[in-house]
Amino acid sequence: HEDIYFTGRTNFRIRKNGINFYLSLRQLVSCRASNIGTVLITAILVFFMISISIFSKSIDSGVLTSDYLNVRAVFSAFSNFEYSDTDIVREAVSGLDSKPDILFYANPDNVSTDDVIYNITVTDRPEHFAKAYKGRVPKYPNEIAITGIMEESADKHIGDTVTVHANGLDCDYIITGIYQTLDSMGRTFIMTMDGGNRLDINIEAGMVLMEECSEKEITEVTELLNSRFGDILAADKYVISDSKQGYIDMVDGLLNIVSFVVSAVSVVFALVVVTSMCRRAVMREKKNIGVYRSVGFKDSSLRLNFALRYMILSLTGSATGAVMALMLSGKMFSAMLSSFGITNFIFCGGTLLLIKPKLV
Repeated sequence: HEDIYFTGRTNFRIRKNGINFYLSLRQLVSCRASNIGTVLITAILVFFMISISIFSKSIDSGVLTSDYLNVRAVFSAFSNFEYSDTDIVREAVSGLDSKPDILFYANPDNVSTDDVIYNITVTDRPEHFAKAYKGRVPKYPNEIAITGIMEESADKHIGDTVTVHANGLDCDYIITGIYQTLDSMGRTFIMTMDGGNRLDINIEAGMVLMEECSEKEITEVTELLNSRFGDILAADKYVISDSKQGYIDMVDGLLNIVSFVVSAVSVVFALVVVTSMCRRAVMREKKNIGVYRSVGFKDSSLRLNFALRYMILSLTGSATGAVMALMLSGKMFSAMLSSFGITNFIFCGGTLLLIKPKLV
């Protein structure tokens, strides 16, 4: 006698107590190819759904302007502004009730390394402009931090020494960290103000940082800076420039397009898969349903048996898809966004972010 319905190698014993559960297991191992395909399809679907959730949670327009959230005023430094003036300016504003913090920086042109020109940042607060995901930001005059884009293109890594050329001078710097930024599409690096002084780079501008403040307090700071230091700088309220806003809108729009395309593909994929799986399941179960009814199974038991089988398959596929998302989504989005300067996509979210797609 040949067993028609249970041909699997794993011979689960069908017990009277919990017969629907054990019967579901026998049916699962008896149709391995079909069930493995169902698990894989579910895993792929959950992978894309979780990846979309991760993407929408981790990337938005706020990320693009995070370095400028507390900037209330800016000022441009004149050519006679000297490094020693930084302490004088800070001391002058320290007595204000709003307790503003000031950082200084420069973005010089025609700075190169290995005959490749980069748009660099020289500042006394590297930690404000760069968040290193490997190593650390520079602290000393002979150190720089580079972006992931520069690390790949120049084949330079933490601990390597690079020669930077600017203003007719050549100086060696040690790479201390790797970071990512949207500025200049990631083709940039950062050094301290003392490091810039080695290349005769002058301070070009500054930012006034204030967490919570009123318009009156912002005006108070700008008027103080202009009245006491009008001969070396010009201060004004911070407003995002048209070019900066245009760049943010462009990148934000592209990110939205990427999110929409991935979402649309997932929705179409889900519709096709669900329709196909249901049609195949009904056609395949017609003969089995007739056999089960002939031996006394009720419709309620058949529905329970069907639900148990696909619950096991869906849980297995969902768990597989969640693991795939955690392991691969970061690398996938890093590759997709590397042209914008994002080379280390950081996962933002929690357990609920992984559970929601499974529940769907």
